[in-house]
Amino acid sequence: MKSSSQPVRFEYSFHVAVAIFAKIMETLGMTSPNETQMTQDKKPPSKMSWLVVAMIVFVLGAVVCGTGSAVMVLFAAALTLPAVLSKQRIESGLGVILLLLYLAVGMSLYSNQVHKDYMQRSKIQMVVNSLEQLKSPVESFYTTQRACPTPVQIGAVTSDKYVANILLNSSNGEKCIYTAVLNTNMGFTANTTLGLAYLIQSNTWSCKNRDTATTHIDPIYLPSRCKD
Repeated sequence: MKSSSQPVRFEYSFHVAVAIFAKIMETLGMTSPNETQMTQDKKPPSKMSWLVVAMIVFVLGAVVCGTGSAVMVLFAAALTLPAVLSKQRIESGLGVILLLLYLAVGMSLYSNQVHKDYMQRSKIQMVVNSLEQLKSPVESFYTTQRACPTPVQIGAVTSDKYVANILLNSSNGEKCIYTAVLNTNMGFTANTTLGLAYLIQSNTWSCKNRDTATTHIDPIYLPSRCKD
């Protein structure tokens, strides 16, 4: 299964950003490990300090964290607000420039991720459609032969743009489980598979992994009917 799901990436990036922010605040003297508020004799942090922190978080989010973290970049944009609201013209102007830059980059990263997720879901739906072509021929074959046919036996198409092969994975008298091996040339990782099970007793079909045990795809990309 793919490990880089969007919820996991979002949560990880958020925690990384918070941890980095806390450490930088302590380093710059804005906070103390043993204090939750600044003491009266400590000067408030300068607005430029916030911009420095924002730049560091931005670099980490846009460059260091792999393909880019929209969460961290947008967090960096939020850190520029103290400078944007400053009465000093230089601080305010620089803050506005960085705010607009970070928002543009953050929204671009977010849009790219949304587009990638949409395309991935579309590909998976096409794979489900390829598997569902087996339904009627398998049911007809089982009615007469009392056995689960291979895709070749019923003349099914076993490969297409997104599917490298379709196999009869299991036949135990209760289920006929068919597994589609996804095509790595279309951006799928090796050993990415999707299962479809014919439940003999109920004469129904299921693509839920609890019934097939052969699906190795991040659940966020699966159609709702295929999620456990």
